[in-house]
Amino acid sequence: MKTLTPNQEFVTGIFPDMPESDYRKADGMNQTLLKNMRYSCAHFRHEQLNPNTNPPSPSMIIGLCVETLLWQRQRFDEKFVVEPKDFNPRTTEGKAWKKAQAGKHILDAETLTLCENAAQGLLRKPHIAELLASGRSQVPAFSPFSYGGTVQCKALIDWIPNGFNCLCDLKTTRSARKEDFSKDIAEYGYDVQAAFYLDVYKAATGDDARTMFAFIVVENTPPHEAAVYVLDPEDVGRGRAKYINWLARYMDCLEKDHWPGYQQNEPETITLPKWARKEEQP
Repeated sequence: MKTLTPNQEFVTGIFPDMPESDYRKADGMNQTLLKNMRYSCAHFRHEQLNPNTNPPSPSMIIGLCVETLLWQRQRFDEKFVVEPKDFNPRTTEGKAWKKAQAGKHILDAETLTLCENAAQGLLRKPHIAELLASGRSQVPAFSPFSYGGTVQCKALIDWIPNGFNCLCDLKTTRSARKEDFSKDIAEYGYDVQAAFYLDVYKAATGDDARTMFAFIVVENTPPHEAAVYVLDPEDVGRGRAKYINWLARYMDCLEKDHWPGYQQNEPETITLPKWARKEEQP
C-alpha cells in the first residue's frame, strides 16, 4: 500500500485497456478492503495482511457471469467453462477435466441459463437497455487521496455509460424491490462504494459532470426482475463522510503502527439492547 514518502509518485488516471488481473495486483486502496474499518482498525489490518483467497461464492460467480455476458461476451471462454454433460467430479476423468480448467469459473448448464436469463431480464427494460446501449465497462481508475498523508486509491468501475451523468455498478440480488435493495445498500456499504468510485473517477479524469451513482439491479432467480436505482446525493454524502474518516484513521494507524480493536485497556459497562429492555417493562 503506497503512503507518502519523499519523491513518491502516485498514479492518476483511468486505464480502460488494463487487464482485470493487473488491476487486482496493482497497488492501491479499494473500497472493499477499506470497509473493514467499520468493524475496527484491527479487522482492517488483518484483511490487509491476509487477503481472502477463498474461491468466490456461487452468488458472486453468478454476478461475474452476468457482467461478462453483458459487457465482455467475447471474453466469456477466457473466464468461464461449462461442465460437460454427465460430468462427475468423483471419477478420474472428472478430476482431470476439473484440474485442466484452473483459472476459470466452472458453471453447470442450469447456472449458465440462469445467468443468460438475468442478462436478458436487464435488456427487457427499455430504460435499462438505453443505459447499457453505449459506454465503457470494467474501467480501472486510480487517484491519490491526501489527508495529512497520502494513499493511493483505486476503483474498478463496472459501467461508464455514454450520454448519462452517472457511473454504474451491476448488482445481482435476491430481490430488486426498492425497499429490499435499500436495506442491501445499508448492510453492504454500497453508499461508501458510490462515493468512493465517484471521487476516484473525478480525481482520475477531471470530469466533474458525473455526479450520480446508479445501481443496475437484477434478481438472480426467475423472473429476473430488474431495476435501476440512483443513490440519493444525501446518502452519497454519508458514504463520503464514512470513507474519508476511515482513510484518515488508516493513515493515523499506519503512522503509529497501532491498529486498535474494539476496546483498549479498560473494561466497559454493557447493557441490554433497547428492544430487550423494552420487552421487560411491566
